Order: sequence, then C-alpha cells, then structure tokens
Amino acid sequence: MKLETSALTLARGPRTILSGLSLRFQPGTVTVLAGPNGAGKSTLIDCLAGDLAPTSGQVQLNGQPLESLPLQARARQRAVLPQRAMIAFDFPVAEVVAMGLHPHGIGARSAEGRALVSRAMADMDLAEFADRPATRLSGGEQQRVHIARCLTQARAAGGPALLLLDEPTGGLDYRHQFALAQLLRAAAAEGATILVSLHDLPLASRLADRLLLLGDGRLVAEGPPAILTPALVARLYGIDEAAAAELLPSPPSLPLRLAAE
Repeated sequence: MKLETSALTLARGPRTILSGLSLRFQPGTVTVLAGPNGAGKSTLIDCLAGDLAPTSGQVQLNGQPLESLPLQARARQRAVLPQRAMIAFDFPVAEVVAMGLHPHGIGARSAEGRALVSRAMADMDLAEFADRPATRLSGGEQQRVHIARCLTQARAAGGPALLLLDEPTGGLDYRHQFALAQLLRAAAAEGATILVSLHDLPLASRLADRLLLLGDGRLVAEGPPAILTPALVARLYGIDEAAAAELLPSPPSLPLRLAAE
C-alpha cells in the first residue's frame, strides 16, 4: 500500500499546524513519527487517514487522491488507531475486535471472521476476555482491544495493508509493548505499510526502518534511527544535550527484528 503526501498543509484560523509536508511511506517498512507535544503528529495521521482535509496539498493512496475514495473504500485499505480511542457501550471484547471485519463485509460468525478475530485476540493476549464487556477492562487492556480491532481490519483486506497507529503503546506494559513491536515487524515483513507515532525514543529507534521527526508542523529530520543524536534531540525538544543523551540508548540499541530474520 503506497502512501504519499505532496506539500501537505493544514491551518486552523491563524495557526498553521502542518506546513508543506511531502512524504512517502513505502510498503514493507515501519515509519515512526516522533516529536514534542503539539508538533502535529496526530493531525498528520488524521490527514493520512482521510479524517481531516488539508488546507492545501494532497494525500495519495496507491496513486489516487485520498479524497476521491469513498469512506468504505478507505476503510478497506487502511486501519487507524486514534490517539484517544473510546469504547462507549458495553460491547463484549470479541464484538469490538470483530468491528474490524465490517468494512470488508465479512460476518463475525463466518469461519473466516471467527478465525481473524481469534488470531488478533490471541496476538494481543485477549482470549480470556472474549465475553467480558470491554468497558470493564483496564486502560491498557482496552488499548489492546483497539489494536486487535486494527489488526483484524488490516488482515481482512487479504493483502498488504496500511496501518496508521497513533501512540499505540499508551497504557501497555513492557510485555505487550514488545509483543506489539514484534507484530508490526512481522506485518512489515509481509508487505504492510506502517506508520506509528511514539514518544518512547529508545523503542522508536529499535522499531523503525525510518524516523520522521516533526516540530511545529514541519519536518525537522528524517532518516534511519541513527539520526537520533543528542544534538538533534536537544534541538527538537528544547532540552540540553546532556539530558537528551539520557533519553537515548547508550550504546545505541540493536534494531528490533524477528527471530527468523
């Protein structure tokens, strides 16, 4: 799934939130988006998902302008985890996860639907919660439910998918952060296009094939994880280099890869 932007700009009143972003996201890669609060990370993901229309510029999905695709067509091609995903009603966990099937017209009670839901729930360690109301789970457990829904939606496409995940590790313990990272690497190895917003720079440096660093709605730097130097992090976050060095793994951590790679 090829995703790109051309001079993407979004303004709200006098404030420019995104400014002239021209980006490409390649199949088979994990791109991690990082930057300080208010840098425009969530807004960029909303634009890439088609949930926000840019003031100027364009988002293209597989060479087509995103705005030209009907909502259902978009939902069949990308799965989105917003920063503040909510569960408003007492749906059982399995039903929430099965919502990822709906854009594809796959019944939750069909053999295919049951297999997809069961796989995603197992991946996110949710099998024991299948019949429990999702609203009665902890915050981290609910986050795993939302991630499982996204995995179901992406896999139901039947081919390489596009995953847009805004701070998916929020509320997750280390075990489930690592499990998610492994799942994302596996999906990329199968051809998925993945964009993840993270605040955890050591995890970002291990997970990413490429980093995009935003500041004030502009692209500050992009490249492999090696670009995360104390000087760059200090400039991006407005801290001194000694503090920035404390945020980065020392020595630099090895890239996170699957055991078979």
